[in-house]
Amino acid sequence: MYDGDVITSVAQEDALWENMPQDSLALHYRNAINTGIRENRLSHTFENSAIRWLSTLGIILGFIGTVYLVRRFFRFIIRKIISKKEKESAGIKIRNYQFLSLRKFKIISVRILKWAHFILFLILAGIAISLIFSIFPATEHYANMLIRWISVPLKDLGHSLYNYIPNLLRIIVILVIGDIWINYCAIFLLKSKEVS
Repeated sequence: MYDGDVITSVAQEDALWENMPQDSLALHYRNAINTGIRENRLSHTFENSAIRWLSTLGIILGFIGTVYLVRRFFRFIIRKIISKKEKESAGIKIRNYQFLSLRKFKIISVRILKWAHFILFLILAGIAISLIFSIFPATEHYANMLIRWISVPLKDLGHSLYNYIPNLLRIIVILVIGDIWINYCAIFLLKSKEVS
């Protein structure tokens, strides 16, 4: 009992299920409840609450600082790519065939970097929020849920990319062979026109 309210009771059937005498089971429950109350009071003291809030503030400041540094890094790389001078041999070439001009390469690279920056921001935000949730006892289950929401898709993405590499190599080989075949046919047709 606590302030005239019954918190729990122990019946004879409960003691039989636990294979203990009724008095021992009641004492065991009382000790467990008292331990829980003591731990709860300790975790909600002013010092522990202040530590939690300061930790939260530290995580938020760390998140803001990390986002700032990552943003500056991506901007630096994008500026380097954009300011790259165009040369005649620039771009992606295999032998004499140019797959991408430097201009298209810049556009594709900048788009990929912007998407990578956005995805990295989402991952950092998810980690920061899950860390904040893990600080407070009432929201710890949300932290575990958020970590699963982040880690499971990332693992699936990693496995998918790893499993896609053989197919990507096949596609590249087919494209290169197709390109060589088209060039060979074009040269053959040009020579046959010259002969006739």
